[in-house]
Amino acid sequence: MHYFLGLDTGTTHGKALLVNREGKELGFFKKEIPSYQPHAGFHEQHAEEVFTIMLSLVSQALAILPDDHQPLNICFSNAMHSLLAMDKNGNPLSPVMTWADTRSHDFAAKWKDTPIGTEIYRQCGTPIHPMSPLCKIAWIREQHPLIFDRTARFISLKEYFIFRMTGVYEVDYSLAAATGLFETRNLKWHEPALALAGINAEQLSVPVSCTHELPALKEDILQRLNANRPVLLIAGASDGALANIGTGAIRETIAGLTIGTSAAVRIFRKQAFTDPGHQLFCYSFDENMYLSGGATNNGGNLLDWFSASFTGNIELSGQPVQLVLASGGFTASAFWLQLMADILQKEIRVSEDADASARGACMVGMKARGIIRDWEEISAMIPDTKSYKPDMDPAKAELYRRHMEKYEQLYPFTRSLRPVLS
Repeated sequence: MHYFLGLDTGTTHGKALLVNREGKELGFFKKEIPSYQPHAGFHEQHAEEVFTIMLSLVSQALAILPDDHQPLNICFSNAMHSLLAMDKNGNPLSPVMTWADTRSHDFAAKWKDTPIGTEIYRQCGTPIHPMSPLCKIAWIREQHPLIFDRTARFISLKEYFIFRMTGVYEVDYSLAAATGLFETRNLKWHEPALALAGINAEQLSVPVSCTHELPALKEDILQRLNANRPVLLIAGASDGALANIGTGAIRETIAGLTIGTSAAVRIFRKQAFTDPGHQLFCYSFDENMYLSGGATNNGGNLLDWFSASFTGNIELSGQPVQLVLASGGFTASAFWLQLMADILQKEIRVSEDADASARGACMVGMKARGIIRDWEEISAMIPDTKSYKPDMDPAKAELYRRHMEKYEQLYPFTRSLRPVLS
């Protein structure tokens, strides 16, 4: 028998979901993660501080397991677009720049609509944006050249966890794709993007599949956890991809909708897709699936994101969306869920699960162990859902349609306001 722990490191909280091989919840643990904003546009975390918090969640999970010595499989879920610099001895040279850090705005603005920016987006699937590690690395190179010159590795917070626990630098495809430096279709680092950032592939981690088993835990970490059983590590994926897995949004006609600290709508595709307006992202998930969608980093850009995501672009990238599976903090509001269903004229379902990304991580762990052989099997492991069906009142539907039509006409004129709203 195997146990599975989905370890989800978000922007504000760390969460751990413990399940058995049938997907039954055995425990859920949560702790706050501090963030720091020393200057306008800066949004930082301290890698070792967050690592200590997440290890404490693992210890809590280990403490409630029966004394049966059966393996615990830990699978990682992490927020995208984080970056920190590491020296040759494996020590951080910088704080973690989270996805919400916008200090590299000038680089994003300079590159976005250029031929090289367009080609990088086409190959890598990440829009040129301040959240992208591509732009963050360039900012470090310009603003802190001494740190840049001493940096042996540029990694995400998740890669820091993996390095601290195993001593290796490895990164799953979805987090690699979120750097803006990774070829989505070819699953390798994109040389023109590396050249633009001023780095080489040896300064980045080795890309691996989400189901890849990581090397064994280091002895000092095992002792720190006081583990009474084998502890195995699975690479996992980004929190966005795993939110779709954890809610069962795995078909092209089913969208995963998350609104919390950030907002995103995502759909799994069998083919990579980028749009001419550079609004949608497209990330690798495994060797056969791509995650496509639109996102915003704050509520001020919510209408921007909403229009770009659901009023044509995301459906143009594949089949029409028939069902929306929602997760995130906003699912606590029945009013907002019903309003969203009415506006979209699509059914919205919400799982009663504690954390969709953590459950998705557990499911990736199960696939790595062969318990799940096909992603279609995961629906049987998802807790009961509540459904919000659109109000079919023709007058109300027409009212929303007219307002959305007006917004679509106004949307191009809102571009100049983005710096003010972000």
